[in-house]
Amino acid sequence: MAEAGWQPGPDGVLAKDGQRFAFKLTSSSTLAGARQVTAELQQRWKALGMESEIELVEFGTFISQRRDNHNYDVMLHSWSLPLDPDQFNYWHSSSITSGLNAGEYHNPQVDQLLEEGRRTLDPARRKEIYSQFQKPMADDLPELWLWNNVEVRAGSSKLQGLGKNSYYDVELHYATEWAIG
Repeated sequence: MAEAGWQPGPDGVLAKDGQRFAFKLTSSSTLAGARQVTAELQQRWKALGMESEIELVEFGTFISQRRDNHNYDVMLHSWSLPLDPDQFNYWHSSSITSGLNAGEYHNPQVDQLLEEGRRTLDPARRKEIYSQFQKPMADDLPELWLWNNVEVRAGSSKLQGLGKNSYYDVELHYATEWAIG
């Protein structure tokens, strides 16, 4: 940070050209662990000289007034990933305004791979495409995943008509991350 011109002020908060390194961390008050995680992040950022304010809002407000409007500095949220490896709605640049690309991530290589993955029916080729997709994502790191919960769903034996790939026969992985707006 010092190389970029940020220096600790009298209160320990980094400053550059008269501007303090300060931001608001927004999350849903109903996100499991949000209070503990935001408090921990705030403490760690403070130790690095970064001032953060925590904003926990009701889930509907979080989605409609923060995430969907890209109205945040830093956001802590969670999502359920689909069974299919297609991540178009999360990472394609067209999903900035019409999908879940709340971090406004844009990378032409990622767009191309996501488009190709959607057009390809061969499972082996799709696996190759989505493996390639992971490289620029790891290099760019548009969002940082903090933890991954595994949720096991079960259904009653009385339920009929659920196929092998049904919602109730798989473990669902929830990724929780924070994004910088």
